[in-house]
Amino acid sequence: MRRTGIKNRRTFYKHEEWLINLRLLEKRHLPGDHKGVVYRIFEMSDVLPIANEMLQKFNNRLRNIE
Repeated sequence: MRRTGIKNRRTFYKHEEWLINLRLLEKRHLPGDHKGVVYRIFEMSDVLPIANEMLQKFNNRLRNIE
């Protein structure tokens, strides 16, 4: 949350749900003695029909954010 500038959990959960609905994120609760969940992140090309040039532009924008 710190790296993205999200200040409250409500915003985090709303965006988490949005990514899960897009099938870009999978959230699983694993049994055991630990806190938290395990997330699996998918690439956009794995789940959405996107042209390669659009995907390239998106990835370039992400690199500029870091």
